[in-house]
Amino acid sequence: MKKILVIIFTFTLITGLFSSCAAKDSAAPKAMSGAGTLFDPFLVSTAEQFQSINDSYESLSAHYRLVADITLEKHIPIGNGRNIIYKKFSNEIETSASFRGVFDGYGHIITIRTFDEDFIKQSTEISNTPPMAGVFGKCDVNSLIKNLTVKGEIKPVSMVAWVGGIAANSQAYIKNCSTDVLIDVSGNSMSVGGIAGHGLVENCYSLGDIKVSGGSELSRIGGIIGSGSADKCYASGNIYVEKGNAGGIVGEVILMCKVKNCAALNKSITGGSAAKLNRICGNYEKYEKNPNALENNYAYPQPNITSSKEVEYGKDFTISHDWISEDDFSRISFSFGVTEDSPWMFEKSKLYLPIFCWQNIDNFI
Repeated sequence: MKKILVIIFTFTLITGLFSSCAAKDSAAPKAMSGAGTLFDPFLVSTAEQFQSINDSYESLSAHYRLVADITLEKHIPIGNGRNIIYKKFSNEIETSASFRGVFDGYGHIITIRTFDEDFIKQSTEISNTPPMAGVFGKCDVNSLIKNLTVKGEIKPVSMVAWVGGIAANSQAYIKNCSTDVLIDVSGNSMSVGGIAGHGLVENCYSLGDIKVSGGSELSRIGGIIGSGSADKCYASGNIYVEKGNAGGIVGEVILMCKVKNCAALNKSITGGSAAKLNRICGNYEKYEKNPNALENNYAYPQPNITSSKEVEYGKDFTISHDWISEDDFSRISFSFGVTEDSPWMFEKSKLYLPIFCWQNIDNFI
């Protein structure tokens, strides 16, 4: 029965589950097969093809499926924020280059090695393009990134403002994604997360450590997101920040964002004297303006937390056995199965934590 369900899930990955509008008149970048539509996405099999998504407004708006593991060297984030021209009717319109499409990782792995340092340095000279580091950079509200695993490291030499293992500054819906990425960055006012510097994230996890040098009191650093919303996520990497707001899941909950059903399993969250450290949310001074911002989250105890009211924001993740069990995660609404809405399986050989049902632990741990 299990094998039958896995076959059914694989079929759903192939056919796709989202009805986002298809890009019109999308020319296949770098000779990808496919039409760039929902039911016939462009098929990405090389790093060169992946990078070519940045080529035009049309390519940034198409549907893609990753069909092989790839490695990125001297990478420029997809949706790099530079100004591009597109035509609307007979008019030419200048806009910021954001990813507006759908990217289905299809269970494959992107390994990130290095970034194009010249691009990051030049970005600091363009006022509307803060320097970014991530597989994706700037993503539009209508975009979707799903079923993707990223490993490697994000260690740009240049100073950055937005950093994420999946996406740097994202309005995208990021679903069923995981990272095992070492993030080691420096900058001034920064937003940094294991999944996204800013984003809307569901059913994701991050295993990598985060180290942030510099920063300011406005910086937001989280195991999953720097800022934004997260649901049914967990992070287990260590976090260190010199300045700013750092939490096991989110740096700061802003506006009407919400963090719920998450587990902060970070072994340590530490920082300099100017850092605000908490187990779930680094800075919740605005919490009273958003009273439902944090709900049903759990965390390991941390000796370095800033607030005496932390218990209100993250319950102790107490266990009565040698490792955290599937039942523990079920308490916070993790759904175990073989569909996109119930993607989790409990890994019992190395990690002893939930992974996605299509993942092979030997490929990325």
